[in-house]
Amino acid sequence: MRVRVCVFVLCAAFFYHAVNANSFMTVERVATGMNTLMSVSAEMPKRTAGNVLDGAFLILSELEGAFSRYRADSDVSRVNAASGKEYVKVGRDTWAILEASLSLADAAGGYFDPTVGPLTDLWRISAAGDWTPPSDEQISAALELVGYRKISLVSPDMTRLNLEGAALDLGAIAKGYAGDRVAAYLKERGARSALLDFGGDVTLFGTRKTFFKAVPWRIGVRHPSPAEAGRESIVCALSFLLSRGEVLSFVTSGSYERFRRYREKKLSHVFDPHTGLPVDTNLVSVSVADPSPARADAFATAFLAMGEPRAREILGRFPVTEAVFVYLEDGKAKVSATEGLRGKIRLMDKSATLEIF
Repeated sequence: MRVRVCVFVLCAAFFYHAVNANSFMTVERVATGMNTLMSVSAEMPKRTAGNVLDGAFLILSELEGAFSRYRADSDVSRVNAASGKEYVKVGRDTWAILEASLSLADAAGGYFDPTVGPLTDLWRISAAGDWTPPSDEQISAALELVGYRKISLVSPDMTRLNLEGAALDLGAIAKGYAGDRVAAYLKERGARSALLDFGGDVTLFGTRKTFFKAVPWRIGVRHPSPAEAGRESIVCALSFLLSRGEVLSFVTSGSYERFRRYREKKLSHVFDPHTGLPVDTNLVSVSVADPSPARADAFATAFLAMGEPRAREILGRFPVTEAVFVYLEDGKAKVSATEGLRGKIRLMDKSATLEIF
């Protein structure tokens, strides 16, 4: 449902000197999944590294098979097909992601909503060919089908959508949930540190080292207007020094990459679930840093849809969550970041401004 390739990971390579057969090594694999590139790089015991990577990508494949709206046999497709009719038995991961989605939707005041499927289908922002925006009447009809409270869960594995025509779309949380699952799996299998990049949803854990010295992980946020004269492609960079076992996710949601132009107007693929309309403000991206990849994923979308003032209220209730708001005004970037990022964020564009709140 939203742009993912908005974050570059800088200086992401690991360097480690193997000492013996039981030493650690860095392994990396990239594959396509969830409609994007999925990259896993981890510092693992040499003897098990290959098998553990196989297991990580098996998890990703299973999650895509459960969450995809485009596979008729997926849990999500079966729940959507039975909307308004009957309960559907789903797998453990589908149950868990729906339970998390309901909690996060409530925390975000409905600006993150896993039932935006009817709006996604109505607007078809990414569709090819001739296109016209939906009418007010069509938008109103789709909005009648949207609302996370239309999801019913019956423990341990039964769920339904209570209104016929309602539809799940987990695009704003699926890759975050995948980051949770794969990070936990790698830690259980002995990984000391890892970098997961699922289409711009970045999850890090552990201490990154170069020549045995701990160094920060560095993440860059893409400039919303890199084509402007003199612009760097990165508007700001952030540094995070993690302790052993510590997990941090960094997710960016932006309105400037995936959009459709209609009569000189750019229509974003990110929707406000309350109005049914694409987000249309000078707030062009929001990045969220959080120990929970699923929460970072959901909040990045929600904060972009609701805007910074409402987001600040929510951030006040989640002290471990940090955020970066990027505005584009007259071609220049304005960056606003939470207090917890002071000393960790640095502007890369000399014409940009930075406010810490």
